[in-house]
Amino acid sequence: MLGQGATIEGAQARGVLPPQSLDWVVAFQPQTSGPVEVQAGQSRDLAPGNYGAVHVGPGARLSLQPGQYQFAGLSVDKQGTVSVAESKVVVHIATTLDLRGQTSAPAHSDLVIGYFGTQPGLVNASFTGAIVAPNGQLVLGSEANAVYRGSFFAKSLKVGASALLEFRRPQ
Repeated sequence: MLGQGATIEGAQARGVLPPQSLDWVVAFQPQTSGPVEVQAGQSRDLAPGNYGAVHVGPGARLSLQPGQYQFAGLSVDKQGTVSVAESKVVVHIATTLDLRGQTSAPAHSDLVIGYFGTQPGLVNASFTGAIVAPNGQLVLGSEANAVYRGSFFAKSLKVGASALLEFRRPQ
């Protein structure tokens, strides 16, 4: 069952999950830290907290420790990497999601991204985790043969023709 105004584009498989409504509201707290810029070729460990816009340049690596994060926006350039610890990492993003780089997560980690912007959230490189985008479109797979492992919920979900999607039930 799709919510009011929700759409699915592309091939669909029915009966994968029981129909249910999904509401998710996050009260974004005032930023306690400013924007985060990880320049090309640099690495940075980031502790849980509330941050401005986060940008990971090409060849850069951002490591997220276990815990909860709030970002004003998240953009990762091609060949940039966001890695998560072997535990639960929850990231709430207020306005912009543009992932063109890789996510790196150990097999037993649990990455959950809540994207609350109204513009399309773009995930254009392989990803493992869960993404919830209740206010807008989530676009997976403009890069050929990108693999998306996890659970994806959105007001509108668009999956590219060459994307490989592997459902994993949220933990």
